[in-house]
Amino acid sequence: MTLVIDCERLFDGTRVTGPARVTVEGDRVTAVVNGTGPRPAVDGAERLRCRFAMPGLIDSHVHIAGYVEGSPAGVPFKPVKDFLRLLILNGITTVRDTGNAIETIRYVRDWGDRFGGPRVFAAGPLLDIPPLVWPFSRIVRDPAVARREVELLHLEGMDFVKSYRNVPPNILGTIVDAARERGVDVAADVRATTALEASRLGVRSLEHAMNLFDERSFPGLDPAAFSGPQGRARLWARVDPDSPEVAALASELAGRGTFVCPTLLVTHRWCDMDAMVNEPYLDYMVAVMPYHQHFKRLRGSLGMAIGRKLFERYIPVPKPSKAEKAEIDEGLRHLRAVVSRLHAAGVPLAAGTDAPNPSIVPGFSLHQEMALLVQGGMPPEAVLASATSGPADLLRRDDLGRVRAGALADLLLLDGDPTIDIANTMEIHAVVKSGRVIDREHVLAKFRESLENGR
Repeated sequence: MTLVIDCERLFDGTRVTGPARVTVEGDRVTAVVNGTGPRPAVDGAERLRCRFAMPGLIDSHVHIAGYVEGSPAGVPFKPVKDFLRLLILNGITTVRDTGNAIETIRYVRDWGDRFGGPRVFAAGPLLDIPPLVWPFSRIVRDPAVARREVELLHLEGMDFVKSYRNVPPNILGTIVDAARERGVDVAADVRATTALEASRLGVRSLEHAMNLFDERSFPGLDPAAFSGPQGRARLWARVDPDSPEVAALASELAGRGTFVCPTLLVTHRWCDMDAMVNEPYLDYMVAVMPYHQHFKRLRGSLGMAIGRKLFERYIPVPKPSKAEKAEIDEGLRHLRAVVSRLHAAGVPLAAGTDAPNPSIVPGFSLHQEMALLVQGGMPPEAVLASATSGPADLLRRDDLGRVRAGALADLLLLDGDPTIDIANTMEIHAVVKSGRVIDREHVLAKFRESLENGR
């Protein structure tokens, strides 16, 4: 089957050009012709027209998960399927799952292959040291065990390795060495090891820009006074985006080609309970995490006054004082600005969301993440690259995240131009995955059926 796409403007993964025709045969792009000159007829081809064409989006940091209230009753992976549907509806054709159970990864790959879901690159279980945060973690107390766990994950078919917060430098170094011997990369969510130490040890990516600086960067501060997401944001109020320290960090990361996955949206949400409750796509989130149905009851001053204590019991987002709120807002502004400085210095970025954290709605949240990157000062074209060719480079896949001959035919077709307004990434005309036009109405109908039936 041949597919021909004519667009007024094309973002090929690195730059925007004028009118173009993209020809697809099977699951690959076979030709890209720029300009408005005569084009040969293609008999029997399916045709699409749009204002703006670009590669399918890649969310570089998700955990494909959810839960079923009560007994699963034969549908243990129901929320996972809804998660995948929300991704493809929003033009996300590839994801990087940065921590999950092996069984879940195997299921989502199988489901995606059969039903046109996004392709999934996965780390599988996290490597960490107690006290553990996530039940899908594997304990790596010493280098020998760390090496064995890396080998096992590779044998189990995982695409990369994820080191978590309690792993110290000596263990992380072993993880990186063992992964390199097997031709795979390491992602790191750091705490016991600093971001700079992790980069020097050779990790491929640093997850969460919030972790680039911590209390160790400010000797004399009481760590207890800056704990939790709000405390970390207040700490960032002390980071000058134009300081020599930021410039030095950016230079080192760029020099080693260490990727940063900023996940700005989840950082913002964990600092602001009102934003969590007033997420505009909350209804979609109910299918993945049913407790979100109660968030709507907290909207408005009366609802929040009644429900705040119960909310804080399960999702600890305390109400800051006026002075603390000002510090948090300033810290978040600095964080956004630092990410922009990283980009300007040549640090490779890969946009990600950390869905499904509270109110981080699969699919929709990547568009919101891109808006925050623009808000921080990154040019729209660079932001588009951070959600297409950037993640493809992170995955070492030159056939993803680009529109060119030989690339996999994953495309997002839009009715608006996101280089004029980044919000236009949500003006979706069509989604193409592996050369097949996704029936978005059918996917949405299946999602709604699942939501109504609880299956």
